[in-house]
Amino acid sequence: MRTLESFRLDGQVAMITGGARHLGYDVAEALAEAGCRLAVTSRDHDRASTAARNLAERYRVETLSVVLDVTDYANVSSAADRVGAWKGRIDILINNAGGSFSCFGGLRLRHRT
Repeated sequence: MRTLESFRLDGQVAMITGGARHLGYDVAEALAEAGCRLAVTSRDHDRASTAARNLAERYRVETLSVVLDVTDYANVSSAADRVGAWKGRIDILINNAGGSFSCFGGLRLRHRT
């Protein structure tokens, strides 16, 4: 067995938050190349769908697009349930979704004294 073959992830289910573009998409490509089934999330439905479709076509892996806003607890819970129901499990979770403090409803960090 060649060294790179030992890193195959065939059949594993990966969920990538913020996986529709930039670093998240790059990670999704690497996981797809390794053989993972991918759940690609984005706040934007069209971006998630396009990314999932492109990854499926290029790497011949199963994909699922999921709308996810990580600032909404109920949405996070339902997205995780949806991905879990898709293949019965989530083997790999990449928490890549990002944003500024303004996207978290005005959250302010307080200095403790």
